[in-house]
Amino acid sequence: MNAGECSRQKKYPLLRTLSERYVKHDIDSTKKLAMHIT
Repeated sequence: MNAGECSRQKKYPLLRTLSERYVKHDIDSTKKLAMHIT
């Protein structure tokens, strides 16, 4: 494994947590939007 792959492995968990947080936030805002519509 070279240095580039190693740093990529370190970055991916951060990206995963960030994307999970954004998805969760997206679901929450969608629910709020749905409540406003109905």
